[in-house]
Amino acid sequence: MKSYSLDKIYELSGGDHDFAKDIMAAFLEEIPQDLDWLAKGFSEENITEVYQASHKIKPNLDLVGANKAYQLVSELNKKAKNGEGFEGIKQLYDASLPLINQLLRELEEDFS
Repeated sequence: MKSYSLDKIYELSGGDHDFAKDIMAAFLEEIPQDLDWLAKGFSEENITEVYQASHKIKPNLDLVGANKAYQLVSELNKKAKNGEGFEGIKQLYDASLPLINQLLRELEEDFS
């Protein structure tokens, strides 16, 4: 079973497969950069960067139907926004990263 769903993309595009491919290409280009930004925020213990990067990642995960990763990143984003401690936020990051990496691998296979 795939860790993503194209339902929202097809709903937005009226079932346009080329549009879905374009969205996936943008996702595959942007998300690794955003993950690097998020990792940098953690390595520097910069809560503002953690918040901003997670805020950028979150809607993209929702768009591709990566529900579990979306839930984890949403919680991470909320805690970062509220300035909660890095330890709890880092646990959410550590739990979401393998899911996002799996998602990226699947999308690479399906859309490259």
